[in-house]
Amino acid sequence: MSDISITPELNSKKLKDGTQRIQLRITQNKKHRRVATEYSVHEKFWNTDKHEVRKGHPIASAINAAIREKVNKLMSEVSKADVQNKSISARDLQRKARNEVVGESFLTFAEKYVKRIANASSRDKVQSVLNKLKKYLDQQDLLFAEITYEFISSYQRYMVHTLGNSASTASKNLENIKVIYFEAVNSDVFDPPKDPWLKIKFTRGKVTPKAKLTLKEVERMAAEDFSDAKSLFHARNIFVLMFYSRGMRIRDALELKWKMVKPDKSRFTYVMSKTGKEMDILITEPIRKILEEYFSQQVKPGDYVFPFLSQNPRKLEHHKLVQSWTAEINGLLKEVAREVGIEKHISTHVARHSFAEVSRELTGNDIYSISAGLGHSSVSITEGYFNKELKTGADKLSQIVAPVKK
Repeated sequence: MSDISITPELNSKKLKDGTQRIQLRITQNKKHRRVATEYSVHEKFWNTDKHEVRKGHPIASAINAAIREKVNKLMSEVSKADVQNKSISARDLQRKARNEVVGESFLTFAEKYVKRIANASSRDKVQSVLNKLKKYLDQQDLLFAEITYEFISSYQRYMVHTLGNSASTASKNLENIKVIYFEAVNSDVFDPPKDPWLKIKFTRGKVTPKAKLTLKEVERMAAEDFSDAKSLFHARNIFVLMFYSRGMRIRDALELKWKMVKPDKSRFTYVMSKTGKEMDILITEPIRKILEEYFSQQVKPGDYVFPFLSQNPRKLEHHKLVQSWTAEINGLLKEVAREVGIEKHISTHVARHSFAEVSRELTGNDIYSISAGLGHSSVSITEGYFNKELKTGADKLSQIVAPVKK
């Protein structure tokens, strides 16, 4: 029989309530591996000689029975391996015991977590992070208890030195994993003995300033005649509508349907795909002109305003179709910019940042109104749009109080 023994013992470290965790000591070749159980008792209730809870404890019988069952299950694994002439190590048993205590592996929990992400784009991004982690694990499972500082550091080095990821990209991957990890902790799926993330250093890449159009540039774009180039015509129109619709995101603009527009064409409402927040948009003259370009007596309430999503020759899944058209429109917008004489790198998201910047200038830095207009959940998100501009505005305030000497 394999030279393995399993002995219940009490962890010397006291928990916040003064109790100590019961753990299983797995011994092989005089080397020990330990795994904590979900049970803890005060030291006075632990019988060191018999390796069990004393009868004076209110539920001693139940705890002892549960511990014996765990030991028996693990020893049956040892016996099974002997019968099949297979080798089994203390580490193998430790993994099985940990998995039983935790309830499920990190990967199992993470896959369930990803499926709950409502936004398809965000779901795809987190799934790609998990796929990269799985490749590193090489078909091995990953238990919560195995996510230690050493493991995280090792994976961080792998991404940078083996995969060639930038330090910023590696940090973003780890941040996604960290979010899932603490989701499990907060859901009482796992109770870590200590935080393995405390000493991990995250590297933030340099923030590239987002291109922003001025109001005059948007007006110039809206006035350009693209009637002979339908693809540019549609790309320009959706960008301009996004700008005047308080920085509407591309997915929401692509999914805009006529049933969302009031019959008198005074307002339209939609639910933001990213946050689930309902937005009520006043239809101003630039928006009205664009809607008129697409409205006819033949349109049905369920029809899309813009023609993009109704074209799906490759039969893509909806969120993949949205991604495909977003990439296509971004390419067309570069050509639109050249035609209009705008020397800036334009993409669909530029409409949102441009609206925010124009609003900031016209309202005199009224961040709270802009935040509400953009549908942000907090003002800090909005402030992230204007780091440089807000600093300049703050400098002007300082100079009003005390001018800088030249």
